[in-house]
Amino acid sequence: MYLVSGTLLEDSSSEAVIATYLRQIRDPLRGAKSRPRVIQDGLHLKCTRLSTIALNSGEPLDVEFEFRADEPGQLRECAVLVYSAKGMRLAIVDLRECGVMPLRYGIGEFAIKMQITSLPLVEGVLMLGLYLVTNQFDGNLLDLVELTAVASRSEEGFIPYPADVRGLLVLNATTSVAFGEQLAAV
Repeated sequence: MYLVSGTLLEDSSSEAVIATYLRQIRDPLRGAKSRPRVIQDGLHLKCTRLSTIALNSGEPLDVEFEFRADEPGQLRECAVLVYSAKGMRLAIVDLRECGVMPLRYGIGEFAIKMQITSLPLVEGVLMLGLYLVTNQFDGNLLDLVELTAVASRSEEGFIPYPADVRGLLVLNATTSVAFGEQLAAV
């Protein structure tokens, strides 16, 4: 098990736990800020910033994509991609639905900032990327930043099932139990 400040970051084989530990101590800001990427001539993604590199399941996550434009242009479409370390797409935030796209930009720097209000994922390593459409580019920018989802602590005091048997999402639900005569009312 790999604990960080009393929070279980990884509960897996010794090799996996050691790999996670070494990755964190080698580059502790890896999830917080990414390296620049060229999108097209005149448009660069300077960096991607996260509010944290270890997120408790269900908590919000602040994300910022900072761009530099050497000439005016337009982002016609943009979507934030969340996927597993094995490359399985888990979630998407379509910025067209948020009213942000299309976005005209001028020469200089600009940023797209967002808060994912809840990321209810089973613990493990996640990757964030972007899908972008401009006048000259249509494609994915993958592996922008790494994020580790950490299991939420149970308020009821039980130990959750192991991550490998729970699936991908931790769903919140309102639950009740009916007995006898109450069943007829349901």
